[in-house]
Amino acid sequence: CPGARGIILVGESCEFPSKDPRTCGRRYSDPSPDGLPADKPHPGWWPCADFPEWLALVKTAVRRHNPSADIVFWTYNWGYAPEEDRLKLIRSLPDDITLQATFEMFEPIRREGATHVATDYTISFEGPGTYFASEAAEAARSGLHLYTMSNTGGLTWDVGVIPYVPVPQQWARRHAALRQAQTKWGLSGLMESHHYGFSPSVVSELAKRAYWDPVRPTDEVLGLLARRDFGPDGAPFALRAWEAW
Repeated sequence: CPGARGIILVGESCEFPSKDPRTCGRRYSDPSPDGLPADKPHPGWWPCADFPEWLALVKTAVRRHNPSADIVFWTYNWGYAPEEDRLKLIRSLPDDITLQATFEMFEPIRREGATHVATDYTISFEGPGTYFASEAAEAARSGLHLYTMSNTGGLTWDVGVIPYVPVPQQWARRHAALRQAQTKWGLSGLMESHHYGFSPSVVSELAKRAYWDPVRPTDEVLGLLARRDFGPDGAPFALRAWEAW
């Protein structure tokens, strides 16, 4: 496909028999030689030291057919690994590829007396998470292009059977955090609405306006949308309901 804009490579989908001694060296789908579960991570679930070499081979093959292809390396699986191991990998990546890190994933969140970890594609935490911030900062120091995966159009894996999650104030906080990441670390690309696409809603309209320059205040935009959809008498109730949610 020489006309393709590029390719996104993610660990769990691109496992190879890594020689990194910190891994079991075989793919997740490979049968165990002794019938027992692996006592080390599979290569797709660890920032293996030989991923850069593998990536260089893939890059060379792809660019033989499309010299300008954007080679995107997504560290989706590795937020639980020690920070130094993750950053060491980033420092050894080829300097002509793009790094992608998930925006909110792996962050510990304390709520109602319990701690849970933000899983992939949630709006319960607007981001950025510590995992993303550490890798974004390293990408900036290394001169790598930086993308992120972050839903901003209205729907996430939190509730996948509705058109949109009606928490526009929370979505607006995510939009603001993404703009800050652009300023702070050079964020230049976004994998958006992963798996779902989006349904037109107040959230998608809020996202559209959040990426215009100059940015209008969230309260002002939400007020306009609430009055348009619910009338001047209903707008205050809609705003209060959104905030409560």
